[in-house]
Amino acid sequence: MSENLKEEEKHLHKVLQNNGYDNATIRAGSKELPSKDHTDTEQEKGLILTIPYIAGLSESIQRVCRDFDIKTAFKSGKTLRSHLTKVKDTIPITTESSIVYSIPCSCGKVYIGETTRRLEQRLKEHRMLVREVMRRFQPLLNMLGSSITSLNGKR
Repeated sequence: MSENLKEEEKHLHKVLQNNGYDNATIRAGSKELPSKDHTDTEQEKGLILTIPYIAGLSESIQRVCRDFDIKTAFKSGKTLRSHLTKVKDTIPITTESSIVYSIPCSCGKVYIGETTRRLEQRLKEHRMLVREVMRRFQPLLNMLGSSITSLNGKR
């Protein structure tokens, strides 16, 4: 074994210990594997079971699986930190494009629309259209004794 490989093995041993692995588990995982020809088929490689690491339990499962020639791999589970932190900022829905949206009306009906443009632009167009309709038809509705309610609830 080369000097660099021994140093790397010591470093890995130290890192695993710092992360809570006991010496028996580290020794079991560091056994040299026989070199195999790269032409192995999937059947010759056997099954690999990936499970979340739970101290004490995972090692027991690994021992049972070893009896059935099933290799085990451990993955870290969700932590409180991963649930509480967000890596990305949330993007306001109004800046989204290519979406389906709905606009509730004061009469109880709902308008459902679809746009490839930004939602904020499309909503602005809806407001302008309602204002234009109110401007054009309000005199007629006044004669009939009715009115149109705008998007923001004002008459």
